[in-house]
Amino acid sequence: MYYRVGGKVMGVLNDYDLSSLASSANPLSNKRTGTIPFMAIDLLKEDGQDGKVKHLYRHDMESLIYVFIWISLQYKDGKPLNPGPLDSWAKVDARGFAAKKMSFLFVGEVPDDTNNYMLVSELMEFLLQEIQTHGRLKRAKVCARVRLIGASTETVKDDARRAMEALDCELEKEGDEDLYNRFLSRIPSVN
Repeated sequence: MYYRVGGKVMGVLNDYDLSSLASSANPLSNKRTGTIPFMAIDLLKEDGQDGKVKHLYRHDMESLIYVFIWISLQYKDGKPLNPGPLDSWAKVDARGFAAKKMSFLFVGEVPDDTNNYMLVSELMEFLLQEIQTHGRLKRAKVCARVRLIGASTETVKDDARRAMEALDCELEKEGDEDLYNRFLSRIPSVN
């Protein structure tokens, strides 16, 4: 769906994850269900499945990119491929699927005759870079926490605390708009 504001197309993404039928007073589920093939990798991992990962804008963007990749690889000229290159995505549990998606992004095997080949490849590279950057920061924070736990002097403890605070700021400072602008820089304009 879309609407126009001053001649500019504004896209609308509907999320029916916690929706309810008009005849029902409550949602059909009291937790996020997600459609596994399109879920962000962070939300597929154990902490994400246990509800310990805060749902962020970047997760929605990652999900939208997977929808685009799915459509581009599973369909040719508007018709479903049988078999499709991503059929196995529909047959894996959430925790196992995080590794499968990372492998897909690292290996990057996109058939040459894929609809939107260049854009699919560009979006896969974008996702991989964003996930790796976020992962490096999280790993550095774990290392700082280990240094804090094992610190034998107040100076080392203070250094570890400062490192953790700096990494927290780095992990949180990235605004949604920054991510959105990086995403837009990787795709051709539709206007």
